[in-house]
Amino acid sequence: MLELLQKKTLLLWVFILLGPTLFLLLTDFSSGVNKKILRAQEHIHLHDYQKAAELYEEILLNPLSLEKMSMVVFQLSDLYLLYLNKPFKATQAFTRFNKIKKLPLSWKVKSLEKMADIYFSFIKNFSMAAEYYSRLISIHPGIENRALYEYRLSLSYLHLKDYQKAREAFLKVMEGLEKNYRSLALFYTGISYFEEQNWPMAIKWFSQCQRDEFYSTLPSDKAMMSSFLLANSYEMNGDLKGAYASYWPLLNSYPNSDVIKKRLQNVYQRRVARKR
Repeated sequence: MLELLQKKTLLLWVFILLGPTLFLLLTDFSSGVNKKILRAQEHIHLHDYQKAAELYEEILLNPLSLEKMSMVVFQLSDLYLLYLNKPFKATQAFTRFNKIKKLPLSWKVKSLEKMADIYFSFIKNFSMAAEYYSRLISIHPGIENRALYEYRLSLSYLHLKDYQKAREAFLKVMEGLEKNYRSLALFYTGISYFEEQNWPMAIKWFSQCQRDEFYSTLPSDKAMMSSFLLANSYEMNGDLKGAYASYWPLLNSYPNSDVIKKRLQNVYQRRVARKR
């Protein structure tokens, strides 16, 4: 029920975004295209999303004004993403939209942003996501949502295991003004070193995460993970005293206390063995 409500809310935002245009189009009954748009809306109301998508695809075969095409493409993409689980079809609609000559910058940005999100969130093609977020960043230095684009570009590189590019991109995020993104960039820089098994550098960056100015702005799961991975990095680096001191505070706060008990026991036994 909640998922259905979320989907309806997302479609409602499309209607809000395109509200005036949509009203003018749907109150003009003289056009065959507008009649098809009305029929598509009826199918959406009846939850026949496949038929609505088919009608929108037919509409896109006609010469359309920018207003009509933008309305159809954005609604069609949401049908494919939210109801039909066909994200590649959504990208095809936007590819067609981006071929419009002299496309206004505002629509170009919305289109590129949607394409980037589809590749990042739905298709998980992080190479393509990186390409689109790079294009968005290059449009204008003061572009709105730049911090989000830079953050997702960084994550895309991290998913691709291009750690050097990821860290360079995360550094730019940390130089920005968005405190929440700065904390996340700090955390994921630590992750990049952890995945490379560079324990000293992982310790350096996860230690930074423990500072209150960053720890308090991290999502709770990321904050907890940074503390655990700091302790684990100490352990992997052979610093058993640092590992024990870092695991101990997690004993009563970590979701699975048995994990912490086992790590503490293991570290303690290794410390004892060293002294023999």
